[in-house]
Amino acid sequence: MERSWIERFYGECGREVTLAYNTFNQTNSWGITITTGIVGAVFIAAIRSAEGKTTIVYPTIPYWFVVITAWVIMTRFFVRSCLALVNMYRWNTLIYAASKILSLPEKHSEMPLFERNFAKKVKTYYYDWQSPTPLRELLWECFRLIYIWFFLILFGLIIWGFVVLDGESLWPVGFLLFLLPTIWEIFSLFTWRGFKYQPLQLEDEPDIATLWPGGSEVKPSGTRGGNTTDKPWNG
Repeated sequence: MERSWIERFYGECGREVTLAYNTFNQTNSWGITITTGIVGAVFIAAIRSAEGKTTIVYPTIPYWFVVITAWVIMTRFFVRSCLALVNMYRWNTLIYAASKILSLPEKHSEMPLFERNFAKKVKTYYYDWQSPTPLRELLWECFRLIYIWFFLILFGLIIWGFVVLDGESLWPVGFLLFLLPTIWEIFSLFTWRGFKYQPLQLEDEPDIATLWPGGSEVKPSGTRGGNTTDKPWNG
């Protein structure tokens, strides 16, 4: 491979990692802020005081619809967060592979091995735009980092409305408002190619640090067997 191309690609990977990281944080912040604001406004409006007693009149059809809308909005932001996270993993994987090549002299004996593995990653994760991380791991990372408690609260409020408001004339409308967007977002997660995990059969690489000046060149035997977890950061 042309070293000058790898150098330019390395620089582009760095910019894309930064962009994906910023997008991930901004998406999380906006998603949680908007949905929390909506739910907070609902409960402030639902508080009633009379004769020294304070009650909350949730669920009612209008408030229930607003909470379902908050669910739809947060689900959309959640999917966008997963998209930003998979992009960050993708570019991290590529920049990590490129850095190994650029950290060695051009004529180093191990260079062809690193270049072959790098070419496989570029083909799969850049040109074919597959994911280096299984979807279940992406979902769990997004859930555990910020979304899980907000989803649980919203889901509990929605189920509360389903139970209490059953029999209301607009109940089926609320059911469809909740169900259809949720199904669409799940469908998007499982069908978009950028989320499809693609393991690679890579040749076993020596520890890059042992190949630098002052290190001892150690050549492990065997193959990697499809292990692609050599990302510098994994959440």
